[in-house]
Amino acid sequence: MKSTTIAAISTPFGNGGIGIIRLSGNRSVHIATSLFQRTHKHEKSEVTRQEELFVSHRFYHGKILDPDTREIIDEVMAVAMLEPRSYTREDVVEIHSHSGPVVLGKIYEKVLDAGAVIAEPGEFTKRAFLNGRIDLTQAEAVVDIINAKTGTALKIANRQLAGELTEKVVSIRKALLDIHALLEATIDFSDDVQDDIQNESMLGQLEQGVLQKIEQLLSDYEQDHFYRDGVKMAVIGRPNVGKSSLMNRLIQRDRAIVTAVPGTTRDVIEETLHIKGLPVVIMDTAGLHEAQGEVEKIGIKKTRQTIKDADIILLMVDNSEPLHPEDFTIYREIAEKKHIIVQNKNDLPSGNDCLNLSGTSQPHLCLKISALTGTHIEELKEMIWKVISGEIGIDRKVGIVPNLRHKRALEKCLVSCRRAGHAMIKTMPEEMVAMDIMEAIDRLDSLLGDHYRPDVLDQIFSRFCIGK
Repeated sequence: MKSTTIAAISTPFGNGGIGIIRLSGNRSVHIATSLFQRTHKHEKSEVTRQEELFVSHRFYHGKILDPDTREIIDEVMAVAMLEPRSYTREDVVEIHSHSGPVVLGKIYEKVLDAGAVIAEPGEFTKRAFLNGRIDLTQAEAVVDIINAKTGTALKIANRQLAGELTEKVVSIRKALLDIHALLEATIDFSDDVQDDIQNESMLGQLEQGVLQKIEQLLSDYEQDHFYRDGVKMAVIGRPNVGKSSLMNRLIQRDRAIVTAVPGTTRDVIEETLHIKGLPVVIMDTAGLHEAQGEVEKIGIKKTRQTIKDADIILLMVDNSEPLHPEDFTIYREIAEKKHIIVQNKNDLPSGNDCLNLSGTSQPHLCLKISALTGTHIEELKEMIWKVISGEIGIDRKVGIVPNLRHKRALEKCLVSCRRAGHAMIKTMPEEMVAMDIMEAIDRLDSLLGDHYRPDVLDQIFSRFCIGK
């Protein structure tokens, strides 16, 4: 790692007050000093050696000069954070210049000419992980902070960055190591150990110190991952009932193409709407009917997959027409999921009643709207909120929320632990139980990043922006 010095523009492109170029690696200070001329109040304070230019964690005012022409590129502030007291545990330098595509681009070009290489997305945080400053869950929390769409999502990410999830996982791992040590002792000193007492003790530790804690983390994921990932809401129905018009109305801009021709939407279109601070991912889908062509069949196949993935369904029917047999077919497909029936085109004379579709005595699950005029759109948002908040228990305290990668690792760990517990109950050989316990420990190690595959790391850090 330290043989290469990376650099990136860490602030968004565009005009602004401050732009930041960040460097990390053993040549960061050398590269910065080759471009940076420090401002001095008195001649006798002139710095003569590069290593004297930067005191760690202190800002210096000066200018960036073109090393070839000595022309001033910009007036800047520069700061060095020397290893190990830096974000990456390498020498890090930040150059704070005026923000604009030309000036930032010019400084960045000179930094690269001086020997730095272009940083990959998330490479600074990846180095922080590989150099042992943070574990993998904390690295993921960084991107969650950047992408947080709500205050609650930000709190969850900050708690994860502070190491709360790590503490819980390490606690579970320690309990598993204790059980494994007992198993090893039983194997080595079998004549001195009463099997029934030992098994009972290990089963108690496994239940209280491991299984209950993993199950709680998985429960937290199921109930609270909405805050991080958003609630997935699919808008479905026959072609030309107004699904795309509703999406455009909800997000208040023309995102989906709307025409009088049925079947305009061929792919799933996603946008995020915030309802009372909770991100709701709206998925506009292709109309469900008997497909005529190959492209339409693909669109309908994607719609059905979207229905499976959705947390809540908006089933839209045309209020101006009698209910169509396909409306009933679609309803049967989604009846078991959380859903709201939306009767669109309320600005036209009514031709049906949604209660005839659902056969329900719950009229609060049906609403007449007009996506064209905006009638009852606010009422629809309130109805969506009630269904969502009832599903996730919006008023309760949010716990530590694993992400999907953590969830899968915890589920695999849980399987291994339950298999070990079953083996203890059946008084199977301790060697077999120990193998299951070690497998569970390995699952937790992969969660924390103690054991990792390069492709998994690449996938995680590809979510980051350049310069972080």
